[in-house]
Amino acid sequence: MTIVAAYKQDNSVSIVSDFQVSIRRGENHVDSILKYFQVDDRMGFFMAGSVYVWKLISETIHSIADQISLENVKLLNGPLYLLLKTLMETIPYDPDEPIPTIAGIGVYWHPTQTVYFELRGELGSGILLSPMTDGITVLGIGSAIPGIHDLLARAVHRSIIYEPEYHPLVRAEVIRNSLKGILNRCGSSSFQRLGISHVFNIAWMNGTGFCMEVEEFMDHSSTYRTTSFDAPSYISDNNTIYILVERLSSSMIQRILYKTYAHQLVDSSVIADPRYDRLCEVILREPINHVLATFENAPRSGNYGLIVPYNKQASFEAGIATMVLDHAWMSQHVENYADIYSQ
Repeated sequence: MTIVAAYKQDNSVSIVSDFQVSIRRGENHVDSILKYFQVDDRMGFFMAGSVYVWKLISETIHSIADQISLENVKLLNGPLYLLLKTLMETIPYDPDEPIPTIAGIGVYWHPTQTVYFELRGELGSGILLSPMTDGITVLGIGSAIPGIHDLLARAVHRSIIYEPEYHPLVRAEVIRNSLKGILNRCGSSSFQRLGISHVFNIAWMNGTGFCMEVEEFMDHSSTYRTTSFDAPSYISDNNTIYILVERLSSSMIQRILYKTYAHQLVDSSVIADPRYDRLCEVILREPINHVLATFENAPRSGNYGLIVPYNKQASFEAGIATMVLDHAWMSQHVENYADIYSQ
């Protein structure tokens, strides 16, 4: 499992992918694989999907590499497509296991042109090969995240507004940072549930060259996957998730209330839809003492899931903008409010 996200504009492409590999039927994950392989000095692939299948492709493709050219690299009767089609139709797999799939972005360099193309395939069913279009592309398990294409496109377009001088490295960094934010909004367990690493590499290329960078974490521990706030653990009736963001100091009280929904993946695990709706934001600066005193037993800051019964959701959403600082009102609507604030 993995995610490969890319942004193409004309002859430039920015690509972000993670390092995670699933072992023992996906029960364990290791951040250990750079999901890119170079065929020769003209062609390389960013990979998503079955590592087993991609390993066989990487071992076989060298036999026809000298037959691949600028003119035929994307053709459906070209040597690359025919080889991949044959492999996807003939590689054996265990029928008792999920059918292995692959996806990827291929790059073919030529002095006069750089060609980018997408691959999507399933063992027993063949392969699709198509030119990469301008805009956002998301491949792998990460494409199952609700709204991910639009969220990434919005982030890239915002960066273009603030920095019109286009450089693919800048866009790759924007995609990487946006991906992390999206996955965190899906819940702290989303990395594990999707099988996506917290560690990403970025690559960019255009007519002048190719560059790849990776992140490095010191004293890295797997415990980070379960220690932070996990929105899907707080699902109210009607599949609704309410998230309270609170920031307190001696000079300010801030509360923001978001609403989103639980999203079920194909393996029946659940993540939060990262497209949060903001129901209200209240900032009280220099609060008078008696108001500040009511927050004496509240945490200084944090993100919290609120459980609201279905029969109270309408009145909760109608009144939250004016009552979000009223602990008595919040206690009447939120089942687990005492877990956040104790009187």
